[in-house]
Amino acid sequence: MASYMLQDADYESSGGKIVDSKDAFGQDIVLKVRPPKLDQEVGHFKDGSRCAPYRNSRLKAQLTLARL
Repeated sequence: MASYMLQDADYESSGGKIVDSKDAFGQDIVLKVRPPKLDQEVGHFKDGSRCAPYRNSRLKAQLTLARL
């Protein structure tokens, strides 16, 4: 099976910027592979920001309620 692990340098060479979680969650738009963790990450998003995680409709309702 082929490995698809990309290194930080792969992202950076394509124009990406690697930052710590505090900087990442403080942005207007946050892209995540996995949905944000309700107990660890949601509270760190800045007001008015948007998160675009991998789709998970069951968790979407929980995240929406957590942001209200």
